[in-house]
Amino acid sequence: MGRAKKKISDTVTISFRAKDEMNLAEFPFCQLSDKTPTTKVLSFSYDSVQEDGSIIRREWRVEGGAECGLPRPIDEDVYVGLMLLTTRQGFDNQKVTFTIYELLEVLGWDKGGKSYSRVRASLRRLRNLSIEAVNAFKDNQTKRYEKYLGFGIIDDYEINTGPEANNLLPFDSGEELPAGKSYIRWNVRLFRSFKDGYIKNLDHEFYRSLKSTTSKRLYRFLDKKFYFGPEINIDVLQLGYEHIGLSRQSDYPSKVWEKLSGGIGELCERNYLALATRDGKIARFIRATGAVNYGDAEGRVAINQARARLALLTKQFLQEAMELGVSANQAKRFVKERNENDLLRSLDLITYFREVIYPRTKERLENPAGYLVVMLKDSSFEIPSYLISRRRKSITLEEQITGLGNLNLEKMKQELRYYQQLEEIGEIEFSKLTSIEQETQISLHVTEMMLSEYRNTYLSWPKDLLQEHAIYQIKKQLAKKLTPEVAYSANAS
Repeated sequence: MGRAKKKISDTVTISFRAKDEMNLAEFPFCQLSDKTPTTKVLSFSYDSVQEDGSIIRREWRVEGGAECGLPRPIDEDVYVGLMLLTTRQGFDNQKVTFTIYELLEVLGWDKGGKSYSRVRASLRRLRNLSIEAVNAFKDNQTKRYEKYLGFGIIDDYEINTGPEANNLLPFDSGEELPAGKSYIRWNVRLFRSFKDGYIKNLDHEFYRSLKSTTSKRLYRFLDKKFYFGPEINIDVLQLGYEHIGLSRQSDYPSKVWEKLSGGIGELCERNYLALATRDGKIARFIRATGAVNYGDAEGRVAINQARARLALLTKQFLQEAMELGVSANQAKRFVKERNENDLLRSLDLITYFREVIYPRTKERLENPAGYLVVMLKDSSFEIPSYLISRRRKSITLEEQITGLGNLNLEKMKQELRYYQQLEEIGEIEFSKLTSIEQETQISLHVTEMMLSEYRNTYLSWPKDLLQEHAIYQIKKQLAKKLTPEVAYSANAS
């Protein structure tokens, strides 16, 4: 008999379970991009509602060194690697010793001179980093936020280049050869937070396997929030700008969600997230159950299956969009960077346009294909629940499941039940309103539609279609108030 294969989860638990300081998971301390910044300061803030109803402004200001500048994405990787080494040493000492070989090993970097230079530059940036927190650094002893606190990540470090060496590295010629033990000394205030227990588990191997900086940053932030429960609801703008560190280019949640979609998609593919939805300005995340995919053989199979589904959904989208007059170039540009849930929602919207909107607006539309593309870009557009549930029902047919590369049948059935439930409850709750209440709600929703970012979408609609669509929105909102725990699909807008 062959040797028993070791379970991946066992090795990860033993070797790669690190810790993450929870204040540093809440706010960024590094740039999200490798591009040379135009500023040496990053500023983040948001309003936090307290138990007594009062509002406190939390502010987080990161300043880089005068010469070395702000920390970069690799510096976050180095911080996570140093936390793994600190975890292995039991958080016994503010001073953490290691060989450069050990640090490069946990980082997964090449054992060459360029990597040594990157470590040296990273430690320099982390040493010169200064953070000012106003009502934003929680003291786990007092359970309160420090009103004004200035601190850093590491107080000092030394890269040892002594004559004795453990695991000498084949550095490039001309590079000084590090040997023996190096060290970093954590910032005294930050280390006190470690000792006070304001740290949580972090799967270092999973973190290291993620491909993008956005995925890694999302993972650290969401994992902190999941520490308190399996579901998260958060303002999209706050998530993107204050916690992930996206550049502030738009005030529209749909644009920010689009910027986050790549990282969210990867976390879904890796079975970290079971659900990622946006309802207007609120994002909702649910933690997946079961093991995450680490990018090993099993993980690659799962990712390849997800890519196959995405390819087949892309093909179906291109076909249906082009049948409605969208040019091949327009359709291909639209599907670029879209994930599986985005495409499922887009197919729902195409069906709605083809069966409901176009037949009642075709006399008014000069460019139906262009109009459809504008609608597809509006991720806040409400699709009637009855239409989504009908489409999901058709997808769950056996031949369609086969045709879509074995989409998750159980998930599709859950979505079907959810949308059917929304439709039924929405109908009941709407009927409970008086005729005056119904008319008032319809009028308010029509007004909101005509004042929205995508008001041009509705200008060509006849009055009866506007009212009908407003009723869909009202029913869905009424139903969601009573069924928030069963939102399974990421295409619920």
